[in-house]
Amino acid sequence: MSPLELEQFGFSAQDKILLSARVCRPQNNIESIINAFKLCNTDGKLVILTGELADRAYTNRLVDECKSDKRIVFLPTVTESELSLLYNVAQSTLSLPFIDQLSTTILESLTCGTSVICSDIPPYKERISQGQNGFLVNPIDISSLTSIMLRALTESDYKLNMEKASRKSVAGDSWDENSVNLIKLYDAPLNYDKQR
Repeated sequence: MSPLELEQFGFSAQDKILLSARVCRPQNNIESIINAFKLCNTDGKLVILTGELADRAYTNRLVDECKSDKRIVFLPTVTESELSLLYNVAQSTLSLPFIDQLSTTILESLTCGTSVICSDIPPYKERISQGQNGFLVNPIDISSLTSIMLRALTESDYKLNMEKASRKSVAGDSWDENSVNLIKLYDAPLNYDKQR
């Protein structure tokens, strides 16, 4: 992201950013992310994407509760290009729902070489190697979450150290291959190869 592009969002090139790219809804546990970040005594920024499908009442309440903390930035819908740039400049992406399937947010982040701090739920455990391409944490353990956020925001080589493992963890993925694996897993009665 160029300095001009960063400035349009209220960031400078020196800012260390944590990105919450999930739609702003209660089930995505945005409140735990905010509460943990507020305990981080750093100049880093927390960027929360609200998205078009956000729960507006929930989002408005969070925005109102956070308006005094200039380190927390809520962004409305961003373009795919802007989202890619945000993934690339972020120290880490946050995804802390209580239940989920494998989130595209996680895959997008890892593809950009950005580690993920996420819930220790089964689908995420399949992708995240603790301390290598991200961290798995209990989504309601604010103390542990704060500690990991601080690490991402303060360790000088944090992003660089996780970048290679993050990209490697999604290398070779394809929708076709994943579809075939899912069909095999669930023993679907259709023949995928004949439908292609």
